[in-house]
Amino acid sequence: MSASEHTFTLHIGAPKTGTSALQHLLRTTPPTGLYYPETGQWPDGAHHHLVFAWLGKTLMGESAPRRAGDILRDLRTEILGAPESDAVISSEEIFDMPRAGLALLTALQERLGHRFGRWQIVATLRDHGARMASAYNQAVKDAAKGETRHPDAFAEESVGAYLYHPRLSVWNEGGVALKLLDFAPSGTAVERALKVIGAAPPEARPLVRNRAIGPRALAAML
Repeated sequence: MSASEHTFTLHIGAPKTGTSALQHLLRTTPPTGLYYPETGQWPDGAHHHLVFAWLGKTLMGESAPRRAGDILRDLRTEILGAPESDAVISSEEIFDMPRAGLALLTALQERLGHRFGRWQIVATLRDHGARMASAYNQAVKDAAKGETRHPDAFAEESVGAYLYHPRLSVWNEGGVALKLLDFAPSGTAVERALKVIGAAPPEARPLVRNRAIGPRALAAML
C-alpha cells in the first residue's frame, strides 16, 4: 500500500459515547495497521494535551502547558518516523468547538498531507437523554465538579450543550468526510468505532473504563 492510500482519522467523540474505552484500547493494544501516536496524549490515552494546547486551555494538573506548535512538531516527527500505516487521533474535548477542530485538522494536513491520502472525521452519536444522564452521573461522582443540582435542573439548564446539529453542521463544512455511527446497535461502541475508522476489532472485548454509579449511590452522593 502506498503512502497516498493511508487514512488519517480525527475521532472527535462525542463525549459520553464510549470514548474512554476506545482510547484505552488504541493506546494499549492498537489494531494491526493502525498507528495511535503517543505525542499529545493525556495519561488516559486521549490526545487531550494536543487539543487543550490548541484551544489555549490548561489541563488539570498542568503548571506549564506546552505550546500547540511544539506538540504538532513532535507529532509530525513521531508519525513520519513510524512505519507507514493508517493513523488516528482521538479527543472528545474538541467536539463542541468544531471551528477550532477544523483549524487543527488543517494544521495536521499541512504537516502530514504527503503521508496520508485520505482524511476523515469520525463521531459517535448516542440518544440525547442517555448521553445527558451519563454526563450528569459523571459530574456527580467527580469531586472536581461537585455537581449537586437535581437531575431535572441539570437537564433544563444543560440541554443546549447536548444538541448534535449545531456542532456537526459546522464539522461538515470542513471538506473532509464526516462519518457518524450510532452508539446503540449490536456490537460494542468500541468495535463499531474501529470499523468506521477502518481497523479490525479486537479479539477480546475491551474492558469497561468508565462505570456509572447506581441510583442509590447517586442519591447518597447528592
